[in-house]
Amino acid sequence: MDEPYPCLILDARYEKVRDGGIITHRAVLIAIGINREGKPQVLGVELANRESQSSWKDFLVRLKERGLWGVEFVVSDDHAGLKKAIAEVLTEAAWQRCHVHFLRNALDDLPRRADDDCLQDALDL
Repeated sequence: MDEPYPCLILDARYEKVRDGGIITHRAVLIAIGINREGKPQVLGVELANRESQSSWKDFLVRLKERGLWGVEFVVSDDHAGLKKAIAEVLTEAAWQRCHVHFLRNALDDLPRRADDDCLQDALDL
């Protein structure tokens, strides 16, 4: 990585993976950096057994070892282990919860009949 990435977006998704003939669900950790010109770049994608503080920390350390620098701002979901890993590895970066994840979590707590109206109100903000 030959340029700074002031903004870093971190997320994970779970995928089915065949391992030794057995299909399991594994976490796919993803890092997208945004450079000073606003151009996004996939910086890393790794499989992990689960989305834990240690797996996120190891992932972030490997990104730094590969040359990640200049991170000022990190956007992610509200996963406690991820937030701790960010604080440990990217000590100079500010953190913000992803707005999309926030809306999804908020809608999970509402009765289904209220979803559409609340979602529209949230999008109008």
